[in-house]
Amino acid sequence: MSVSCRQVGHIGYVQLENPPVNSIGQSMRQGLLEAVQWAESLRLERVIVSGACVRGRR
Repeated sequence: MSVSCRQVGHIGYVQLENPPVNSIGQSMRQGLLEAVQWAESLRLERVIVSGACVRGRR
């Protein structure tokens, strides 16, 4: 279970990785808070948040 961040230009991508449902527990909330701080520190124009997909499922 984690939150990963990456930057492409002025856009940030945050991915929630807690399959199969990407539920939000305490550690996920902490990861999201850190992702917001990360995005603010880089002064990103946009941030896209998505959940991880499970292979073989749509």
